[in-house]
Amino acid sequence: MDSKPEQTGNLGYEELVNKIQALEQRVTRLEAERKHYYASSVPQETGSEGESIEIGIPNEAQLESSFGEYGLAWLGNIVLFFGVTFFVQYMQVNGYKFISEVLGFSAVGGIFFLAYFLRNSNPYMAKVFNLNAYLLIFYVTLKLHFFTPNPILPNKILGLTLLLIVVAAFMFLSIRKKSTVIAGLALILIAITAILSDSTHILFSLLTIVSIASIILLYRFGWIRIVFLTIFLVYFSILLWMFGNPIISHQMQLIASHQSGFIYLFLVAAIFSLIALMPKKEEFYSNESIIGAIVFSGIGFSFLMTLFIISFFKDNYVLLTGSIAVYCIGYSFVLKVKSSWKITSALYALFGFV
Repeated sequence: MDSKPEQTGNLGYEELVNKIQALEQRVTRLEAERKHYYASSVPQETGSEGESIEIGIPNEAQLESSFGEYGLAWLGNIVLFFGVTFFVQYMQVNGYKFISEVLGFSAVGGIFFLAYFLRNSNPYMAKVFNLNAYLLIFYVTLKLHFFTPNPILPNKILGLTLLLIVVAAFMFLSIRKKSTVIAGLALILIAITAILSDSTHILFSLLTIVSIASIILLYRFGWIRIVFLTIFLVYFSILLWMFGNPIISHQMQLIASHQSGFIYLFLVAAIFSLIALMPKKEEFYSNESIIGAIVFSGIGFSFLMTLFIISFFKDNYVLLTGSIAVYCIGYSFVLKVKSSWKITSALYALFGFV
């Protein structure tokens, strides 16, 4: 009488056991293939005949494991970042300005502690947490004065000073850790601080510092990608300034007066021209990357200078363009003697004649 229910129960039990065993086998296979992928991805020493070691190509299971480790790490930190920023904003809107800042900095401290705790067991997650904390500490410091009604710090200069202290600490960490990611983040945040200053001379002074810093990093560490990033940041920030800095809720239109901005433009372009004097370091950058950076800077400078001439120097542009030509031709002679990249001399001579 009870044979059928008993058989049905046994079948359900066996099916559950089979599913658990299949799940265990899948987890074991994923872990084994992940270890194999990491082992095969580590470059080994070449043999005496110089043969290269093949790099393993991840299959579907390895991609699934990588997404679980890296993709979810970024996704979780993005959610955490917006969660903290929205919470700080919500507290400030409801009148809890001091508490919002205290809780914001406390959250940053907690994220740094979590990153330190994970530094050995999960170093990649620790790096992502650190990056998140860097962004949050800049944001919480920013809210002390900017984009806040009745801010805690009513003095804008003091607010800018605190932001620059934070960014200077990031730059120090990037040099200490030799991290291009932190260095790039620091340069981006300096450019943002320059735009937030809403002051011509503060903006251009900070952009000049950013330009000098990128050249120093290129000479010291060979970080050519940082130079490309800086060229874009500097010229884009100048473009925003020329259109009235609409990020600070101004109307988007060309400024009424040049405020000697073209002099700063000359200055940053001259700083970027020092790229052509960099020594050859093939392990860090190639001939194409150096030439590309020079051309990229030249395009940005030409575009902005054209805007200056059309807007402010329609009737007396000869002195301006003549000065550019004299500088480029004179600098081409310097490059002919000093530069390791011989084509750069021809580039500057051609630009001067054009």
